Amino acid sequence: MKTSFFPILSLFILTAVLNTSCKKDEDEVSGSNNAHSYVYTDAAGILVASKSYTYDINGGYLNAIEAHTASALFPTSLVSSSYNYAGIVKVQGKELTPTTNYIYSYVTMTDPINIAGDVTWDIGGGNNIPAFSFTQNKGIPYFNGLAELPVVVSKGSGAIVDFGGRVGYADSVIVMLSGANSSVYKTVSGTAPNAIFQPEELTGLNATKAATFTVTPFNIRDTWENGKRFYFVNETSYFKVNIEIIN
Repeated sequence: MKTSFFPILSLFILTAVLNTSCKKDEDEVSGSNNAHSYVYTDAAGILVASKSYTYDINGGYLNAIEAHTASALFPTSLVSSSYNYAGIVKVQGKELTPTTNYIYSYVTMTDPINIAGDVTWDIGGGNNIPAFSFTQNKGIPYFNGLAELPVVVSKGSGAIVDFGGRVGYADSVIVMLSGANSSVYKTVSGTAPNAIFQPEELTGLNATKAATFTVTPFNIRDTWENGKRFYFVNETSYFKVNIEIIN
């Protein structure tokens, strides 16, 4: 898996933050699969600092590729798909690059951001966006259970991802199982003991030997600036590739 995939996961988190609800899901299973997700319809900006690790088994050894990156969106209105220009945006002193529709991301992988400890953002200010700085100090989330992730998933049996004692500094955890043309995911509380995928949730996945399990613990802080609310996400994504999905 190439490191160019990592900013995409950051933007996926941004989308999940914008479009999921800040309440427990109605189908929550108490004590085992607690759902905990968020909506920020009042967000003037959502900024994500991301560490990513891709793990593959090669020759019997578990190899890891690490990347640090960041992304930011400044919606023009509530839950908008268009975005404001926010001037020069920096994280840990590194400047992000905006696209033509003002989705900001850090693209210089040869000069990586140091995502560790406190994460400081500097927003230069632009269209309806004030200039300010903010430090996200909730820590960098982690997941230490990669070795225990399933390497074979049976669609008929479902799958369980165990978190017991393996997640830290997380408000919530996104777990995704993705194949060639489809994926399933859910968000659970950072204190949940596990995430459970029932067999009926996996019916849309195709059988493959090249699926990916992704576990992303994240935490969030917010600040008000000039009457506008901004959310700052710290996340760490763990990708385990070449998972086999069987019928």
